[in-house]
Amino acid sequence: MDVIKNSTMWRFLIPTVFFLLFIITNFTVNATILNTDNAEKLVEKTTWAFNKNSITLYGPDNSEKPIAWEGPIKISTTNKSCSFDLGIIYRLEKIKNNLFVLSYSGNIKYLDLINLNKCKQIGKQLTLFAKEIKINNQKIYSYPQCETIKENSYLCSSATIYEWNNNTINNLINESKALTKNILGVKFLGKKIIEKKSIKKGYLDDK
Repeated sequence: MDVIKNSTMWRFLIPTVFFLLFIITNFTVNATILNTDNAEKLVEKTTWAFNKNSITLYGPDNSEKPIAWEGPIKISTTNKSCSFDLGIIYRLEKIKNNLFVLSYSGNIKYLDLINLNKCKQIGKQLTLFAKEIKINNQKIYSYPQCETIKENSYLCSSATIYEWNNNTINNLINESKALTKNILGVKFLGKKIIEKKSIKKGYLDDK
């Protein structure tokens, strides 16, 4: 009887364990945007402090309510410090010991991933033609950006999805194409002229 009971118990326990592992592995946490309300704001720099670590952005556009910084960005930890010159920075997002630095030039956005503990940049700088960028603990989502070229016709960039970890950033091509099709009605990568009728209703600023 004990053998039967034990086999029955394991028959129910093993699927439960696998289910819990699946949930844990696929659980997503959105990145936290560093708010300037929680920073020390000076004329020449803006600093966020985390225990004994700090992140400093130099060259704010406004000392009281900065929304962009010329840089560089300096990171100081208990063991080391480093600085990066990444362009005009407009947003910082953080997940655990990883910092996402978003910058821009014209209508082109850039994203750099820095490991705070190692003071090291992960992968190469991403160039994003994006209307919106969302980041969680597994992926980076760059949503399509469109500009009018004539009435009811737009030049659009595709969506791009990246998978990231503490060592690499990888482009998920099939997922990127699928998201592009869901929003723009056409599956592609890069840029393409799209007719307004195929674009998801409400996605364009002019609606």
